[in-house]
Formats: sequence, C-alpha cells, structure tokens
Amino acid sequence: MKPYDLFVSTFVIGCISLTLVNQNARAVAIDNNRSLQQSEPMPQLLAQTTQATSQDQILNTINSLTPTQQQQITSIFQSSQPAIDQKTDQLQTALTALMQSLTPTTPASTISAAHQKVISIAQQRNQLYFNRLLKIREVLTVQQRSQLNQAVRALNSYSQPDSDQIDVLVSTATSLTPAQTQQITQIVNNDQPAIDRKTQQLQAALQSFDRSLQPNTPASAISTAHSQVIDTAIQRNKLYFDRLLKIREVLTVEQRTQINQAINALASL
Repeated sequence: MKPYDLFVSTFVIGCISLTLVNQNARAVAIDNNRSLQQSEPMPQLLAQTTQATSQDQILNTINSLTPTQQQQITSIFQSSQPAIDQKTDQLQTALTALMQSLTPTTPASTISAAHQKVISIAQQRNQLYFNRLLKIREVLTVQQRSQLNQAVRALNSYSQPDSDQIDVLVSTATSLTPAQTQQITQIVNNDQPAIDRKTQQLQAALQSFDRSLQPNTPASAISTAHSQVIDTAIQRNKLYFDRLLKIREVLTVEQRTQINQAINALASL
C-alpha cells in the first residue's frame, strides 16, 4: 500500500471507529418510536439507533404472539424507555462535547477523554437495549425466539463511508510533506499488528455471539457473549482512535482543521 493510501485508510478507519460501539448496539437495539427533535442532524453514533427495530416491527416480525405476550412486550418497552431516553440525552451531550473538542489546538489528551466519555455512555446504553431484548426473549416460545434471533442478526452490520466521504478525506492528504508522509506510514505500520490481533478477536467474539443465539441458550450465556463483543469492540476502537491522535500530532494546524471537518462530516450523517 502506498503511503498516501495508508494515510487515507487510517483516517477512514479512525473516523469510522467513532461509530463502532453503537453499531454493535444496533444488533440488540429494539427502539420505540420516540421522536428526537433536534435543530441539527444527530451524530451518526447517536442517530443510528433510531433506525433500529421498533416495538411495532418486533410485534410484526414474531408470528403467533398471544394477546398476553403482546401486552408483556408493550410493558417491557414502556418500563425500559425512560432509562434509555436518559442515556440517549447523556450520549448526545457527550457527542457534542467531542465535536467541540476537535479544534486544531486542543491537546490530544482532551480529545481522547471526550472520546472515551462517548464510548462509555454508548456502552451503557447498549446494555440497556440488550437487557430489554433479553426480557422480551423470555416471554417468547422456542419457535418465536428463533424469529427474533433472525432480526438480531439482520441488525448486526457495519456501515462504510460513501464515496463523497472518502473524497473529503483524500483531499486532506494533498498538502502532506514527504516527512509527514513518512511519519504517518511509520505510525500505521507500528500500530497495525495490534489492530489486526484485536480485529481477529472481535471476529471470534462475534462468531461466538452468533452461535449463542439459540432458542434454548440461557439468557446469561447470551449476555456473556454479547459483553465479550462489546468489550473487544471498545478495545479495538481505542486502538484506532489512538492511532488517529498520533497522526494528528504530525500535522499542521491547517491540516488538523481539514481533518476535523472530515471527522465531523463522518459523524453527522
């Protein structure tokens, strides 16, 4: 891979890593139809769960729900929603703080702390969603659980930046000096082995989680497998983000501004 391509790839991956934890949350999120009224587009990490499966979609997905089951599921949504709404508000605040921290002169330690705050709250909200899913699973029959598992697998996907986003990132690399290019290449080469190992661990955790989604598997076992996925994803997220901050340190103020704009664009779709 050419040094120029390494630069672009690193920033694509680094920016995407901001959304990694919540994309895992989408695999277990069963959101209601709460309307988030905002004056500006919500960042991607927060907005994606609004596309997750709603209560009505769950009721329509699972065949032969009895009136009692429907009532139980509705009750589960109603009782769990206040805590989820509260955590969503906290996540919005943390995301706003992260975006505001992305100024050219902000110390890397400050950006890292803001990023970790986002990831921590996202993990907490993820757990609320997942706990709700397990509660719903407990009121279903074996056959119905299989249908719910299919919906979970369908939600367990990762988005990729489109060509316009990539073009923005490519444009930020045009003013790199040969020395900067060499430094960035060295950072990428040094950090890639650890990222590759964590990626393999994440793939294994996802496979284990998928295997756990059997109708007769105890909820505790599924929860354990899910926690392993989230913990590993967070660890890989930090590796990506730390690499992004290392690369940021070799850039000029003008280059940092361009990159911050690209990060904001990727996090606001």
